[in-house]
Amino acid sequence: MRPTAGLGLSIIVLLWVELAAILAQVAASIYEQRVVDDFLNSARWERPAPNSIDRADILVNVTVAFTLLIGLATVILLALWSNRVSHNAQNRGVPGLRPGLAAGGWFIPFAGAVIPFIQLRRAAKPFLGTTTSLTAWQVLIVSAALVSRLGGRAIEHAASASILSDALAQRVYFLSVAAVLFAVATMFAMRAIKEIDRRVSATA
Repeated sequence: MRPTAGLGLSIIVLLWVELAAILAQVAASIYEQRVVDDFLNSARWERPAPNSIDRADILVNVTVAFTLLIGLATVILLALWSNRVSHNAQNRGVPGLRPGLAAGGWFIPFAGAVIPFIQLRRAAKPFLGTTTSLTAWQVLIVSAALVSRLGGRAIEHAASASILSDALAQRVYFLSVAAVLFAVATMFAMRAIKEIDRRVSATA
């Protein structure tokens, strides 16, 4: 049996770091919204410099880039961890498992929200009896991604400063909801990963 506990712990840490990055996006978006509102609502001679909006936008982009980087690192570790979990379960006689698909499934657009979780449920169910935490993790993380995307789409359609202000307010709202969903998803992920590491991937 190949140990998975180290990978599992690393994934949990990265998930919490990713949550912190999402919260940083929320904070940066709130700051950008305030800068834009100050620019729109202040008298001409009191307005902040136009480049202050650009600086606020750069700050948001930095937080987005950091979130994507952490997310990529998390997916890579999830692929390695899922492969080991599936191999270990396969060695214990669990049928219908494809370790390569369990790993590679994380990188398939759209299907990455389904295929790896199917493989993990197959690997874990004979030993855990229930895969509720895995299912909750899957539903919540997909919901968080969709809600976050809604916030991004609002910005894409902003054609003027006044519309941008409203779009930024929408982005703050959607990102805040996504952060809550991601936090709850991470708690279920932590529970599922720890339980699978203990029961499925532990050395006999």
